[in-house]
Amino acid sequence: MTSTLLQDPDLAEVLMDVVADQSSTLFRVPLSTVVDGMAGATISVSARAAGLTSAERHLLDVHRASLAEHLRLAAWMVFERRPETRDRLMLDWELPDAQTWTSAARAELNTEGVSCNGSEVDLLRQCVEHGLDSYTSALPLALAAQRLVDTCSTREVLALDTLFNGHHASAERMLRDILKIPRTDRQVYYALLNLGGVAASEDRYRTAATHYLEASIVKPGSGEAPAAAFINAVYAGCEELALVASAQMGGNEIGPTLSTLKRQLAGNRDDQAGSLVSEAQRVLKEIRPRVNNPVKELIDALH
Repeated sequence: MTSTLLQDPDLAEVLMDVVADQSSTLFRVPLSTVVDGMAGATISVSARAAGLTSAERHLLDVHRASLAEHLRLAAWMVFERRPETRDRLMLDWELPDAQTWTSAARAELNTEGVSCNGSEVDLLRQCVEHGLDSYTSALPLALAAQRLVDTCSTREVLALDTLFNGHHASAERMLRDILKIPRTDRQVYYALLNLGGVAASEDRYRTAATHYLEASIVKPGSGEAPAAAFINAVYAGCEELALVASAQMGGNEIGPTLSTLKRQLAGNRDDQAGSLVSEAQRVLKEIRPRVNNPVKELIDALH
């Protein structure tokens, strides 16, 4: 069966052996390396390193790049299947769907000269379903992938899974690192969105608004970036940033985000007064005459 799923039966067989081997060190990189800030470094694992099984040595000698691809895609799949991942895929944590991630990862590997095809992904899904069910975190898989071949896609899943595990400072550092290395516009866009999400979760609303506005420049016409910038600028009491963001929220693209914005703004009401906090109220009152109709609709819905 494995030979029909993968063009290289040797890799298929050895990979299945590694997945089934509970002593595999490539699948067990300590979380402390992320928390201690070491995940941003490129660490190349030698096939002669101590503690590796014979199957792992063979993979490193012959199939290093292909193995890195498998581990990276496995990390994304483990990350996306966590219930809390889907629960938090809101405005601040927007991710493309699994098909988009897979396509992006394949495109990245193709530019590196590594052969990718659907049968390899099919095999990986089998490995994930039958050999990786014990993993609730993508971090060990992504760290192992990075130790083989350091890519921006691997850094993305490292940063996001670190963020979802509550290590905000490490995640923020990783997201900033993505902006310093070769990357695509898509990767820059989502790094900025998630930097905004980190800042917003810590009530650094002005910083969050700035990141979201930067994301909107990378992806003109985006609905979520200026909408997130607007709401955080309002929270920060920053009239100027709110106006800049509102100017980018016209047209049909604001429709899908209106309900989310209404819910988030309404959730930030002062419990005692039954209204938005005073600074947010002041900003909304000041900017209403100068914003477009969709934003007026949002503001009016709050009163």
